[in-house]
Amino acid sequence: MGNRQFGSVRKLPSGRWQARYQTIDGRRVTARETFATKTDATLWLDRSRADRASGLRFDPRAGEIKLDDFAREWLTQRVGIAQRTREIYASQLRLHILPTIDETVPALGRVKLVDLNPDLVRSWYRALQVQRGASVAAKAYTRLRQILGQARER
Repeated sequence: MGNRQFGSVRKLPSGRWQARYQTIDGRRVTARETFATKTDATLWLDRSRADRASGLRFDPRAGEIKLDDFAREWLTQRVGIAQRTREIYASQLRLHILPTIDETVPALGRVKLVDLNPDLVRSWYRALQVQRGASVAAKAYTRLRQILGQARER
């Protein structure tokens, strides 16, 4: 396997090329397809690195990741935002999106992305409106929608 600054490519016995990289938490992510040329595999790595840096992509198995982990990684991947904006986003995560808001609704932070569904989000939103107010709920929903939009793009 050839070493690169981000990820690696290797030639398979079939003659095709495989590309992969390692996530921050140590998991290895392999491209879903193999490539006819080393250049194509390298381009996939370059796009993956750029997507991760811009926050457009995450781990292809992100559905199995809990919202807490994904959201925190999402926040660290935000580039070009002001420090105060970062603090506000972190506060929204910590206080309104990830924890238990109401005993009848599971803490969203503990839910795998693949298990989040519209009914759960609606229940969370209603509980947040009651517990914290309509304005807080609307802002937290906007942030959650942004995070889940990124997860969908993975």
